[in-house]
Amino acid sequence: MRRALPAFVVLLVATTVRAGPIDERASRALTSTVTHELMSPYCPELLLADCPTQGANELRLEVARRAAAGESAGSIEDDLVARFGSHIRAIPEFHGLGTVAWLAPPVAGVLGLLTIGFVLRDAARAPGATGNVTGVGDSSARDALDARVQDALDELD
Repeated sequence: MRRALPAFVVLLVATTVRAGPIDERASRALTSTVTHELMSPYCPELLLADCPTQGANELRLEVARRAAAGESAGSIEDDLVARFGSHIRAIPEFHGLGTVAWLAPPVAGVLGLLTIGFVLRDAARAPGATGNVTGVGDSSARDALDARVQDALDELD
């Protein structure tokens, strides 16, 4: 058992850390991932993958070279963020102000659903509300409505 644990650790490290070049398909996939997760420092509001400028093209080529050399996406992204600033991240990180970007939509959704629930509940409880859910209501109003419906049906006969 004691011999198996170090072998497992070595195997785990060997499969997660690449020390050399990777195949072309994996390199293209890694390049695509990085260029679609970062905004272009040369084109405001465009991903690095979509920016048509020469500077963005050179940066994409650099990412492709680094990916082909076996560098991880995280390492490449971290270096580019260090060089150009955190504003080039297309997806905000889950800390600091980025936490607000991640938490605001679900919190707003829950608050919206609660508001709709309270409005519908209050509308159902309001005097004269139709569609009485509890079956309890003003019997004279219900009797008057039943009489009008019966009169309308009698006229059709």
